[in-house]
Amino acid sequence: MITEHNAPSTYILRDLIDVAIPESVSGLPQTMAWKVVALLLMVIAVCAVSKWVMFWWCNRYRKQAIKALHSIDINQQQFGYHLFTITKAALSHLDRRAGSHFGEQFLLSLERYSSPMTANFTGELGQLWMLSIVNAKVSLTNQQKQLLLKQLVLWLRHHSGPAHD
Repeated sequence: MITEHNAPSTYILRDLIDVAIPESVSGLPQTMAWKVVALLLMVIAVCAVSKWVMFWWCNRYRKQAIKALHSIDINQQQFGYHLFTITKAALSHLDRRAGSHFGEQFLLSLERYSSPMTANFTGELGQLWMLSIVNAKVSLTNQQKQLLLKQLVLWLRHHSGPAHD
């Protein structure tokens, strides 16, 4: 049972009118078109998030390889070999056939996935790198090691995806 509100009985307040309380408004859209728009926005958001997750998932090896490259001590005797194994693992992620490559064939595989901003691996430094892995008498200078490390990190950041042969 609802009681009706009576106007105040004092002389000063007698001409005041009570404020009407508005009806409650739903937070959900009232028309079908807004529901379709909301559904469309949700589908677009889910697609964008799933695309980002797939991109991250497919490229997580890059960050792992860069982290591994930076963890190698530049003064280590087997520096070139460690660079080779890490780079080969990243290259094998792009092309499973590259797992058996070594020497010139390995350097050509790196070149195949290189972007224009990465270095030429088939040059003198790349040849010297491959030679230093198999011949203990050949070693890279610290400057060459730093340059090679820098080039490989740049390659990992900017190489193109798998080529579809």
